[in-house]
Amino acid sequence: MDLAVYNGFARPIELSLDGASSSLGAEQALVLLKVPAGIVLVASAPSGELDRQVLPEAPEGALAVWNVAGRGMIWLGIARYGEGEAPEHEPLPGLPLLLLRSIDHAFEDPPEQLDVEEGQTVDRSVLYGQEDLDLLHFTMQLRSVGELDRALSMIEAELRMSPGSAALIEHADLLCFDAPERLAELRARWKTQGLVQE
Repeated sequence: MDLAVYNGFARPIELSLDGASSSLGAEQALVLLKVPAGIVLVASAPSGELDRQVLPEAPEGALAVWNVAGRGMIWLGIARYGEGEAPEHEPLPGLPLLLLRSIDHAFEDPPEQLDVEEGQTVDRSVLYGQEDLDLLHFTMQLRSVGELDRALSMIEAELRMSPGSAALIEHADLLCFDAPERLAELRARWKTQGLVQE
């Protein structure tokens, strides 16, 4: 299978892919071809480990997408050539690791034009990350549509990048304004992990 790695953080991260190290810039992607199942994927920052995954088995031609720590917002779109308008782009689930069918253009621009016979339509799938994502605003939007778990997961990912951030902790408080038990559980876990200090 092929592997696409997306760093949704606003800072560079270090990657270890089955022991081989490399860097990945802020809001950048890396696509690797013919990656075997079972390898260990680790992302880290100066603050420590951000995410660890094991690449699962996948059907021939699949694309594994590692959205490091679930921090980024990734969209699946269609570039349509010929007749008709392309459907609206769809957000991918906020899981750190997803398996997708083959994607024509993963984190690269599709061609501006394609030769298509008159009256015909050709679609090309496109995967891309949302740049300049305002985390605090976006997580409030997620919360407003009932996706509190995903919002808090993104805040936790950012806390791993910036442990002890007062702004992030205050924002988690705001997200959980009507879920005090959930907030208490989170704060206890984050304290154990060294992400907050009381």
